[in-house]
Amino acid sequence: MLVADERQAQQVRSALGLPDLPPLVPASDVGVDGAAVLAAVYDRLPRLSPAPGPQGRGGVLTRSMSLRPALGNVARPGDLRHPAALAAYLRGRLLRAAGRRPEAVLALGSARRRDPENGRYALYLARAMREAGSESDAGRVLTPLVDQLGDAHPRVLGEAGLEFARLGKHVEARKAGDALRAVGERGGESAPDALAQAALVGLACGDLAGGRRLAAAAAEVAPRGSPAQQAAALALERAGEPSRARELAEKSGAGAQASRLSGLLRQLQSGWAPRLPAIRRSDRGAGRGVLYLLEVSMPQMPSGYAYRSRDVLGALTAAGLEPVAATRLGFPASRGIVDFSPVESVYGVVHHRFNFPGLRQYSQIPRDRLATANAESLLELVQRIRPGLLMAGTPSLNGSVGRALCSAAEIPFVYDVRGFPEMTWAARLGGAESELYRLRREAETGCATAAEAVITLSETMKAELVSRGVDAGKVAVVPHVVDTHRYSPRAPDEALARSYGLDRGFVVGSVTSLTDYEGIDDLLRAVARARADEDVRALVVGDGPARAGLQSLAGELGIEDAVVFTGRVAQERVVEHYALLQAFALPRRDLEVCRTVTPLKPFEAMAMGVPVIASDLPALAEPLTQARGGLLVPAGSEQALATAILQLAGDAVAREQLGSNARAHLVAHHNPAVAADGIRSALVPLLG
Repeated sequence: MLVADERQAQQVRSALGLPDLPPLVPASDVGVDGAAVLAAVYDRLPRLSPAPGPQGRGGVLTRSMSLRPALGNVARPGDLRHPAALAAYLRGRLLRAAGRRPEAVLALGSARRRDPENGRYALYLARAMREAGSESDAGRVLTPLVDQLGDAHPRVLGEAGLEFARLGKHVEARKAGDALRAVGERGGESAPDALAQAALVGLACGDLAGGRRLAAAAAEVAPRGSPAQQAAALALERAGEPSRARELAEKSGAGAQASRLSGLLRQLQSGWAPRLPAIRRSDRGAGRGVLYLLEVSMPQMPSGYAYRSRDVLGALTAAGLEPVAATRLGFPASRGIVDFSPVESVYGVVHHRFNFPGLRQYSQIPRDRLATANAESLLELVQRIRPGLLMAGTPSLNGSVGRALCSAAEIPFVYDVRGFPEMTWAARLGGAESELYRLRREAETGCATAAEAVITLSETMKAELVSRGVDAGKVAVVPHVVDTHRYSPRAPDEALARSYGLDRGFVVGSVTSLTDYEGIDDLLRAVARARADEDVRALVVGDGPARAGLQSLAGELGIEDAVVFTGRVAQERVVEHYALLQAFALPRRDLEVCRTVTPLKPFEAMAMGVPVIASDLPALAEPLTQARGGLLVPAGSEQALATAILQLAGDAVAREQLGSNARAHLVAHHNPAVAADGIRSALVPLLG
């Protein structure tokens, strides 16, 4: 029997450094199950995050939102067998929540050493290690949990599988998922838990179709209100089935999830927008002002999205307009950034930030409430600056806010389509068959259809919009803009090349986010083939969920000494990495998002005079054909890719000509003046 007495509680309090507490309720009155001791201690722990009071107008957010987890998710009665380990574990959880990752690793490591049989201590130690950048150590901590397979509790094994997936170790994650599925298929008391956890692990590995099937199977056998039923509801949500997930969440008692999903479904309804009061006629738009609604922006989030926003804002200014930007409610606090100004000038354009004091996690706020709170926060800004029109960049959450504000102010609405979010979602197996894909597609199309004007990146993307019923006459192409002074041909940095071992051989590579659909695995296989005839080396600049698997693949192919994975590189150093390349590879997979959305990176490479080898997909063929700056190969063909690499490796004259063509095209057609002309012709007529 567990001991639950004041002496044991005092051990935990002392280890945590907490002040003395009033005497506990006598064990005889609480059933002596150990949980009462933990409750008495944990109830007095500091909260993990400040809980803001009601915010927004009209009671948009009326519930206090604390990140303090439920007692059952923190520790269990059995943990009281080792109170010092429990104390170290709780301290580690608090340090991790506060972002003090190295200290969290030390505390959680102490908990694991004191109680090595507790799988949950190992799980949280691995998470803290991953967040602290010690991914290999995290994998070593997790391996024993997965090796136990059937001996581990389904939830512990499931969480271990999820951690392996986050580390990019999908082989180990799938091993855990397979073991869980086998337990579930055998039936018995643990079957619902095992099926639900197997679904979550499969989803984390990118198998939406398989995860959806396992989640549905778990939902059929899980007892009402059980953790297994709640896990199945979460899995259905992650599989892109919000309606089914909401129904199951309501049955299981997961009220917060049901509320969140109701808000998502409402926000994605055709034509939905927040309701706002009409702006007085004297406060309505006038002049050449433009309010531009964005997800994120520079300088806090240097990304392709943010650079595109910077370039469009520059084009608006060059076109004689007066732009002001506003980022979505919650940025940048939701990205863990606390040192920012609510109003700042970025590249000469004023940016407004809207955040609730003390709140960092916005993902649990229902989307319709988040959009309404965002719109209400912006309403005063619209009344004050009186823009002549409003632009909103994808996704549709921004679009719905923009439509509400334009309706209230009676000003034109412009939708900036720089991607199709539902296509990115559908890049995973089974994504295109999900309810969420359909809802997102309809919401994006609705925003574009409702707009007075639409701007987008390429003719390929314009054709996609027109195929959805958007009037071709109101869609303007404002192409990617590249700073051709910064991105210009230059000799490679010899010291940098030597440091990477790239001072010899033919260097091909990519600068990109490492996701499965980028096809970097095909590049590695092509390099392995080409090395039979030529000293070919690869440079992969960037980071992402596929990195660990790609590094493992390089080892399996026996080319680990010929491939350099730099990880994330500071933006100011990207140019010198492009200069190390003799060919830029963009071997994207034949998926809807890759066929349709035109990325920025090949334009930067072409501006550097580096020839491009890309998959023969419309969104990539368009710029390469126009520029005559590279070679197109069938998507997914590592043999064709290897042949193209060898072709360029053996023909310096062809490389020089392709690079020269590409550079000349970029200078002529992807400069700020061209973008400004596109903006001017599309938007100025809307100002009357």
